Amino acid sequence: MGTTSRVPVVSTSLVSGQLLILGGGFGLYGYVPAAIQTSWQVTTLSRYKGLLENRTELSGLLNQVDFISETDLDPQFYDAIVIARTPRQQFDFVQANPTFQGHYFLEKPLGDTEESTLQLLDTLQSRKSSFSVAYLFEYQEWYKHLASGENLGTDVAIDWRISSPKNRSWKESPDAGGGILAYYGVHLLSLIVDCAYDLRNLEISHQTDLLEIKLKNSSREISLKLSVGQISSFEVVLKGRNGVYHWSRETPFGVIPTPGIPDPRIPALIEYLSGWSKHKSLSEFVTKERKILELRQTISAIL
Repeated sequence: MGTTSRVPVVSTSLVSGQLLILGGGFGLYGYVPAAIQTSWQVTTLSRYKGLLENRTELSGLLNQVDFISETDLDPQFYDAIVIARTPRQQFDFVQANPTFQGHYFLEKPLGDTEESTLQLLDTLQSRKSSFSVAYLFEYQEWYKHLASGENLGTDVAIDWRISSPKNRSWKESPDAGGGILAYYGVHLLSLIVDCAYDLRNLEISHQTDLLEIKLKNSSREISLKLSVGQISSFEVVLKGRNGVYHWSRETPFGVIPTPGIPDPRIPALIEYLSGWSKHKSLSEFVTKERKILELRQTISAIL
């Protein structure tokens, strides 16, 4: 498909709409196949076309994608926009488009600093902008088991080992919104907020490639260990009223990559995109993100 003439549209359909995807990494190899499988009409930038052509698992999707130049981009033409760019680019895009009335699918962290994250939340709230954040752990079996009301008395131990990326990027730079706390650790901060852990007994251990968080309440204890090194693995052990639950895989996502599903996050992303109309309300998302930011600030102050 090529550039087509469009008229501004904000669809009343809760599924299947006009979706703009921005980002040449996970935006392409994650969001593009997931969005197509959930019946979105996908548009992305012409400069990404070569990247899609060069990935054999994505090249067959080219005829299902519209390509536009950056100069022709008008957010008002889309029901929703995926921003899978750097935190600073995400911040700048939202700030630069105050009249967009569709839904934002945002990535974490929201901003490159604690200050810009807070500013972006204030902007989204003041504009009453519909948005959600892709915390894909929420769609995993182990996460649902952990968050279940049946396991309120559970002691939790999570050991997450991430293999070092081949190429240096913003994800490794705390000054750009990356680093083990702001980028990788935000998944665990979301878990702490979702499960409403009491922060009064908080122990932190931190190095460049290691983050350990321990919380101990009257009813349960959680021990989270996140490290970046040579191997990749993920293990969860829950001890509670219903016995012991153990979950262990190479990644937090219980999917083995195949030619049809090359990235283990795609099934969770499909569930996320297909259920976006059931996501939290604006006030709920803003409240959750503020709590995550406050927890990040608390840990940063201890460090």
